Amino acid sequence: MRWAGPAWLLLGVGVAHANVAAPTRAPAVQGAPGPIASTPLAVASARVDIDCGPARAEVACDVVATYVIHNPTADAVALTAAFAGVRTEVTAATLDGRDARVALDDAAAADFDALPDDVAPWAGERTLQGVAVRLDGGARATLVVRGVMRPWRTVHHEYAWRPAEVRHPALAVGRGDRIFELTYLLHPITSWAAWPTVEVRLRHGPGWVLNGTPGPGEVVEHVDPAARRTVGLWLRDPGPALLPGGPALGLGVDLDGGPRWRGRLAYEAHGPAWVVYGLQADVVGEDAVDAVEAALVAELASPGIFGVIPTLGLGAGPAVRVWPEAALGVRAQLTVHWPWAGLVANWDAQPALGELGRFGFMVQVGI
Repeated sequence: MRWAGPAWLLLGVGVAHANVAAPTRAPAVQGAPGPIASTPLAVASARVDIDCGPARAEVACDVVATYVIHNPTADAVALTAAFAGVRTEVTAATLDGRDARVALDDAAAADFDALPDDVAPWAGERTLQGVAVRLDGGARATLVVRGVMRPWRTVHHEYAWRPAEVRHPALAVGRGDRIFELTYLLHPITSWAAWPTVEVRLRHGPGWVLNGTPGPGEVVEHVDPAARRTVGLWLRDPGPALLPGGPALGLGVDLDGGPRWRGRLAYEAHGPAWVVYGLQADVVGEDAVDAVEAALVAELASPGIFGVIPTLGLGAGPAVRVWPEAALGVRAQLTVHWPWAGLVANWDAQPALGELGRFGFMVQVGI
């Protein structure tokens, strides 16, 4: 008796991350073997190793999938397996050490047109790699598939803008977290005559955070495909702790006894997103410059919505009178900012100079 039929392999990588708008996903896909036609062959053991290495600009995860196939019958059984992938390249496929890759004709490829719902949105981008499998009666063989998965970063379309992006639309381009969800599809393996618990190992190098655990490290799961269709792994590349903002120019008045003009040159950065740090240099005067001051202010800031609802910031920090006499004081600051322009209210105190409170307003422009 001789059996013939196609089998396929699917594994998925994507991103799932809570946000106010639906993300644009761009996963790489590959997976676990499952024959389309009925077969007496059984999977005796299954292991998948995924190694994403250290965090880097282009994500490329090496995949080695090892399956021990058993023919429990007395007759030879042959079939064609196909590895379907999206943004995945199969670099080698061997059966007991021999190259088992074969080209698929149109008829064989047509058998793989119906992809599982898990990967259906990306069916138009898939590639197929055929593998020839033949086992004599009672024989076992080890099928090893090697490949590279290159998922694209999922883009989250946010309605809320970070405060630094509102204040400095042109220059606040610091990279935030990149998050990738690796999903191993288990359910196809249940189409075999018998199947084992699947061992999934994912290694991550320095810079990655996997399921909340900083790398380097390894996550191991042993899963019964009959009880659980997929294994999900969260891989995150945290952005830098301090993200750039940009320079700001301000002009306004102080209202301490008599109006005086105040000019400001500042540079702002943020990290985390809801904290804004500003290094400020001010000149104050009436007809000429009367004083030069500097301050370092940290603000807690809300996000801006669609560039229409402004970001609100409230903060404080040390302020120093640099000229004509040196003195240490404190500055409190309230900021209301739309893209490019905003309003800033300052309250300054210089106790050493007998100034217990100077209040002023300023129009600020961010770059």
